[in-house]
Amino acid sequence: MSSAFAFVAAMAKGAFSAEELEDLYVEDKYDEFKIACDDDSAVGCHSLGQWFAVVAEKPVDAFKVFKKNCLERGHGNSCLSSGLLLLKAAKPNDASQAEKEIGLVKSYKESLSFFKKACECDPPHPQVRTCCTHVASFPTLGTLSTAMDLLCHVFWAGLCNGCLHV
Repeated sequence: MSSAFAFVAAMAKGAFSAEELEDLYVEDKYDEFKIACDDDSAVGCHSLGQWFAVVAEKPVDAFKVFKKNCLERGHGNSCLSSGLLLLKAAKPNDASQAEKEIGLVKSYKESLSFFKKACECDPPHPQVRTCCTHVASFPTLGTLSTAMDLLCHVFWAGLCNGCLHV
């Protein structure tokens, strides 16, 4: 009997609890994303970064994956995610050694650099494209820190559709 069939048969017999099934699914998704990323898939690497950020709650690992995927593969969402993680990161004096070693410390200048790189990706993801107009308007918003805080707030609120220009 194949292992997939045995797994389904065991599931049907109630051999796994809901929690065990969830754990198996989460592990399977990690494996899927890791294999895709190892095969040089930009989408697979971005999914792996999201897995680290959301499921594993490991922002250092997420930033490593997003940053590499942005800089080496030009993946716009990974560039955007890198910039957002930098905005949410600890200040340099409060960052852990691991965060400092990979550059995951609050930096408006670095965030803007990643946001601009996201805008330069071709073709930009629709989510990135709508935010690019806001990056272009930064000089009219006052200080860089005010502009970046506003962009971060607007992005996380799901309002990245022109409201900064109102």
